[in-house]
Amino acid sequence: MSSIENTVQTFLGAVSNVYNTKDVSVINSILTSDCAIQLVPAAFLKRSSLPPNFSLTPQQWMGHMAKQFPAISSSTAETFDTVIDKPNKKAGMHMRLDVVLVDERTISLEYAIFLHLREENGEAKINKVVEFVDGEAAGPFQGIVEGLLAKLQEEKEKGGK
Repeated sequence: MSSIENTVQTFLGAVSNVYNTKDVSVINSILTSDCAIQLVPAAFLKRSSLPPNFSLTPQQWMGHMAKQFPAISSSTAETFDTVIDKPNKKAGMHMRLDVVLVDERTISLEYAIFLHLREENGEAKINKVVEFVDGEAAGPFQGIVEGLLAKLQEEKEKGGK
């Protein structure tokens, strides 16, 4: 298996398990420090009150996922299609992430993800992620997670007094 294929497989495995392991380090280990995580499409960004060409740094992306951990009990992923273009150091995948929340609701999030890779010290690292988000599910998902996080914080504060 080539370094690019290995990195793509590591990415898929890490995304599949990040909410189960509550650990972003595997994803972080395969991103370059200057990696840009770009969210699309424009309609999703507009509906979410995000600016056009919105992107996150690896730290922001990892922080966003980690912030959600208390509201999510587990996840499973299914990858429907993966294409790897080794000469151009790119990969694309279509996947669905089924997230089980702490209140036992399950939400399915579907993505098309495109990875741009470059070699660093003989290893392929991801230096750009373009995440095409299923806005019909992702928008409500964010609101539900934020509501659960607020409820958990409120319960924690009541229990601490």
